Amino acid sequence: MSDIRESPYANWLEDMCAAVFEHKPVQIGICAINPDGTVLTAYYGEPNHADKAQIAHHIYSDAMMDIVMANAADVVEAAEEEGEDDG
Repeated sequence: MSDIRESPYANWLEDMCAAVFEHKPVQIGICAINPDGTVLTAYYGEPNHADKAQIAHHIYSDAMMDIVMANAADVVEAAEEEGEDDG
């Protein structure tokens, strides 16, 4: 195994470990996309289907917010144009 401190995600991993120690979660889920497109999943605390669904919901919510933010300018512009048509 190579030195994990040299990995591109070393800082993220250190911050995540610090957050885990601070918050003391009872369930943890990790998903990682491999270079070949497959996905690694790992769990701590034996989460059941509802726990995994809750984790998935929060990942989905993050993705939706990314989409909204990426398109915010277009949404504002469309709303302003719609407002001009009403006037």
